[in-house]
Amino acid sequence: MERILAALTFCPLFQKLSIQQMKEMTKEMTFQLAHYQKNDVLAIEGDPCTKIGIVIEGRVEINKLLANGKNVNMETLSRGDVFGEVILFLGNSYPATIVASQKSEVLFVSKEEILKMLALNRDLMEGVLHLFAQKIFLLNQKVTLLSLQTIRQKLTWYLLKEYKRQKTLEINLENSKVSWAEKIGIPRPSLSRELINMQDDGLIILDKNKVKIVELKKLEACLYS
Repeated sequence: MERILAALTFCPLFQKLSIQQMKEMTKEMTFQLAHYQKNDVLAIEGDPCTKIGIVIEGRVEINKLLANGKNVNMETLSRGDVFGEVILFLGNSYPATIVASQKSEVLFVSKEEILKMLALNRDLMEGVLHLFAQKIFLLNQKVTLLSLQTIRQKLTWYLLKEYKRQKTLEINLENSKVSWAEKIGIPRPSLSRELINMQDDGLIILDKNKVKIVELKKLEACLYS
């Protein structure tokens, strides 16, 4: 249980709750703890969504298979991240397939249990509202990404987003280039080629799993050129 509580401290649903409040809530709450091996499928696109999932350990990916056969990584989730919450309350099916990208553990909670907890705890209600607001923000980011025309613009958008998040010009690439390419919707070879071009143009320096931004202002200008 301590391991579950530790993961829940990273979950935006429970960010307003103290450890003691979470302990009391988990005692009252009925949930299912599921274990997955790498490449196990948690849900297939079109499956009915009846519970929200909270990643306790490991990493899972939300993947969308396009009509042209291309597989696009929509989102990668790790400890404390939530999936299915919007679909659950809309009463819809999963719009994408969810796969464990490594050995993972996921806690599932039904709609009925969530509603019961919301009725008892105002702080949890605030956490749900925060989570929904966060999802809207991320959706807006995806719309921005889709509006970009060139590979350089998409790479620039991603690098600037990570620069703001990591608060450093030396950006750690936490995912593989394959995952990175899927995340922004471009072919892996095109990503590598354009990164080299950007290095040749003096915008960045490539170093294994890091990208150093050399010319921030010029890089920012790439979004509009």
